Amino acid sequence: MDFDLGRTYDVVTCLFSAIAIVETFERLECAIRCMARHVRPGGALIIEPWFTPQQWHPGRPFTLVGGVGGDKVYRTSVSIKERHRSVLLHHYLRVRPYAIEHYDERIELGLFTRDEMTWAHEFSGMQAQYESEGLMGRGLYIGRHAAEVGLEFGGIRMMQSKQ
Repeated sequence: MDFDLGRTYDVVTCLFSAIAIVETFERLECAIRCMARHVRPGGALIIEPWFTPQQWHPGRPFTLVGGVGGDKVYRTSVSIKERHRSVLLHHYLRVRPYAIEHYDERIELGLFTRDEMTWAHEFSGMQAQYESEGLMGRGLYIGRHAAEVGLEFGGIRMMQSKQ
């Protein structure tokens, strides 16, 4: 949420819904502002969101089965909603030839509306374009510095500063 890499980039990404780990709107603003500082003029900030509060449907248990070496691994999960957070409850069983190991984890992720995501971009001096499909069906925010206006002519995208 607050780092300085000492340079800017053409593209800064935050994919696989990782933005939700910030959990709160205040921390969302900080994270996007920090990432936006690392985008050079003409570049893009690409953020793949987690679910919105309207899209989040908790309470659907599921189990995944896999393996590590010759051991079987089972992950049983259920999700709940607490205030403005989605909570994933995972229980893992690793079955070895002569033992069973149990692990559990609780993952809390922020549920942000499209308006909140857009506001956080604007607060950071970026204009966000929302693509509804995105990479995995959760959408994609493509942010550009607000001082730039995108113009398209014959399929060629040109950038013009608003000065």
